[in-house]
Amino acid sequence: MLRLSKIRKFLVPFLVVASCVLVLVGFWFLSQLGPTEVSYDEALLEANFEPSESVAQLAKRSEQLEAEFEEIVRLREPDAASIALVAESLELQEKYVKALPGYNVSSRERLERLRKKYQDLEAAELLTQSKEFEAIAASLSKSKDYTEIEANYQAAFDLQRTINESYPLSDAYNPSRAAFLQRQLTYTSAEPMRAKSERLEEEADGLISLGQWDAAEEKLIAAIDVQDSINVQFRMASQASFPRVENMKLKLLKVKSGDKYLEIEKMQRLADQAQADNEMLKAASLYDEARRLQMGLNTDFPNSPYASSQNLIDLQRKSQTAQSYSLGIEIEEGDERLRGLLAAQRVMEAAEVIVSLQRGLRQMEEAFPMSSLNNEELQVKIRFLSLLQTDIGFIQNRMNSSVQSIDGVDGWSILQTEVSQALYTLLMGTNPSRNVGDQKPVDSVSWVEAKRFCNRLSWLMGKAVRLPTEYEFRQSLGKLRYLVLEDYVWSATDGQLEPQAVGTKQPFASGVYDLLGNVGEWLESEDSTSLEDAKHMGGSIQDSLEEIFTVPSGRLSRTSRNRTIGFRVVVSNNSSE
Repeated sequence: MLRLSKIRKFLVPFLVVASCVLVLVGFWFLSQLGPTEVSYDEALLEANFEPSESVAQLAKRSEQLEAEFEEIVRLREPDAASIALVAESLELQEKYVKALPGYNVSSRERLERLRKKYQDLEAAELLTQSKEFEAIAASLSKSKDYTEIEANYQAAFDLQRTINESYPLSDAYNPSRAAFLQRQLTYTSAEPMRAKSERLEEEADGLISLGQWDAAEEKLIAAIDVQDSINVQFRMASQASFPRVENMKLKLLKVKSGDKYLEIEKMQRLADQAQADNEMLKAASLYDEARRLQMGLNTDFPNSPYASSQNLIDLQRKSQTAQSYSLGIEIEEGDERLRGLLAAQRVMEAAEVIVSLQRGLRQMEEAFPMSSLNNEELQVKIRFLSLLQTDIGFIQNRMNSSVQSIDGVDGWSILQTEVSQALYTLLMGTNPSRNVGDQKPVDSVSWVEAKRFCNRLSWLMGKAVRLPTEYEFRQSLGKLRYLVLEDYVWSATDGQLEPQAVGTKQPFASGVYDLLGNVGEWLESEDSTSLEDAKHMGGSIQDSLEEIFTVPSGRLSRTSRNRTIGFRVVVSNNSSE
C-alpha cells in the first residue's frame, strides 16, 4: 500500500505537466493550419526577361502614334483620322502586352488608359447626336406631332444604348439617361392613344346628355378598348390607368341602363304631378309602375349607378302614401275635432272620436305601413287618451279651476300651485320625487321630463300647455317690498328639511302660491337651442329668506334632476294654440 501511494504521488504531477504540454502543442499545430500573410515584392510581377526587339518595337510604335494624336488635338478637334491613330496605338499596345513573357504593371495600366481614351473618342460623337435628337423631340412637344417626336426619342435612345453596350469605359456611359429616354419614348408612344381614349369618352358623355344611349355605348366601348391597350403595352407609362378603365366600365353600365332609368324618372314625374293634382289613385298606380321598372333595372344591371334598393323603398312609400291619402285626411280631421271637443270639455263626444281615431290609425298601420301619413306621435296620443279616458273630465275640471290669469299677458293662464306628485303620477305613470307625498310638489324631475308632462297635459286639455316664461313668472310674483315673506314662502327659516304640500301658505297678490321657496321651478327656454342649459327660478325650502327675497335663479342641463327643483305650467286660453 505504501509503495502504491508513492507511485500515485509521482504520477499525478507528471500527468498534469504532460497535459499542459499537449495543449500547447495542439494550439501551435492549429495556428499552422490557419491563413498566413503572404508578402511579395511588386517587382517580382515584372518580367525577369527583356522583351525581344520586335516586341519592344510594338510598344515604341504605339507610343509614337499616341504622341501624334496628342499633337493633332492640341491644334484642332479630333476627327476620324486622328481617332484612327488612337485605335492603331491601342491595337499595338494590346499586341505588346500579349507578347510580353511576364506580367508588366505599367504596360497594363497604359493599355487600360488607351482603351478608355479610344472609347471616349468613339462615344463622344454618338452622345452629341443622341442629345441633338433629344432636343429636337423636346422642341416638338408643343406641336403634338407624336410620330416625329417618337422617331427622335427612338434615335436618341438607340444611340445611348449603343454607347452603354459598346463603350462602357467612356464618360458617355449613362444607364440613367437611357432609362429616361425610354420613359420619354414610352410616354410619347402612349400619349396619342390616351388622347384618343379621352376624346372617345368625351364624345360618349355628349351623347349621354342627349339621351343617345346606343351611340354613347359604342363610343365608351371604344374608349375602354384603347385604354386597355395602353395598360397592356405601356404598363409603366403615366397614361396607364386601371382605375380609369373601371370608371368607364361603370359609366358603360350607366349607359346600358340609362333608357330604363329615364323611363323610371318619367314615371315618377307623372306620379308626382298626379299627386299634386289630387289624383291619388292615379299617382299610386304610377308609383307602382315606376317601382316595377326599378326592380327590373336592379335585376338586369345590379352594378349600375342607377340600381337602387333605396329608390324601391321610396317608391313604395310614395305609393302607399297616395293610397292612404283619404284615410290620412280623415284621421287629421278627426284629431282636429278631438282637440276642439276636449277644449270645450265635451268629454263624452271626445270619447267617441278617440275610438274612431284608434280604428283609423290601426287601419293605416296595417294596410299602409310605409305611408308617410302614419303619425307615430298621434298614435301615442290616442293610446294615452284612451288609457286615461275615465279621468279626462276630472283632470280638466281640476286644471280649469286651478289656473289664474297673468297680469299683462294675454291668452295664457298660470297654474296656481306647483305640479303635485299626485297629478304628475296620474299623467306620467311614475313619480321621480325624492321627497314623497301626493300633495307635495313633484321634484327630481328634469326639464325634458317637465316638457313631456306639458305635452301630455295639452292632449288632455285640447289646448297648448307649456312651462312659464321668466316674464310670466315675474308678473305672477308681483312686488315683494311690503310683504311679510315668511307668510308666503317655505324657506330654511321654517326649519323644515323637505318641501311641503303645495298651496299651504298664503298666495301672492296674483292668487298664485309658492312662486318662491318650497321648490325651484323650471322655466320655458326661449330663443335657445336644445344644447343650452335650462333656467330655473324661485329658490327652495333650503334657501334663507334673504336669498329668496332676491328671486334667485340658476341654470342646469336639460336632463339634470335636483331634489329642490320642480315646475308649474301655463295653459292656453285658446283651443287653436
